[in-house]
Amino acid sequence: MYMDKINNISFRGISNIASIKFKRTEDSISKSLSMMLKDDYNGKDLTAYNEMLNKIEFVKNDYKNINGHNILNIECVKSNYGKAILLNGKLVPVNDKNLPFFSYLAKLTKKIEAMNNNMIVDKDYVSQRADNVLIYGENLSKLIPNSAGSEKRNQSFFDKELIKETANEFNNFLQAIMNNYFGVK
Repeated sequence: MYMDKINNISFRGISNIASIKFKRTEDSISKSLSMMLKDDYNGKDLTAYNEMLNKIEFVKNDYKNINGHNILNIECVKSNYGKAILLNGKLVPVNDKNLPFFSYLAKLTKKIEAMNNNMIVDKDYVSQRADNVLIYGENLSKLIPNSAGSEKRNQSFFDKELIKETANEFNNFLQAIMNNYFGVK
């Protein structure tokens, strides 16, 4: 759903959610969810995110998004070496101290998976910011050239069904990482 700036109101605390599959290196495959978090009428998603960061091992500023304090990029990486989760381009080690992050991420992706027609996408975000924020630290136009034009290409990453499918995959990915960490087979 695309809306004008005047009508761009999300009562979910999450907007401009995008999903993209790509390769950072030759021997890895990544899936990323990118979104804007905010506090609004029905939720305090940005506050919950910041509170979670304050509970975990790493320093909050180490995982700060260079594109904005309210933009979140989470990435699942599969390679020959195993599976990993990146937050704003940095590896999140799986350990007891970081369990609040994994719990938060599971809840967030379940929330995204349950969203129906209320996924808000701002046209200006797609045309003016998406190239630089959908893959943390990368520019989409350099990674994925497209003769049809970047705005048309970028719109495909905001597909509601693709986003919900990716959120479900993230949950399965998280569960596999946690099962491995806790020794569950």
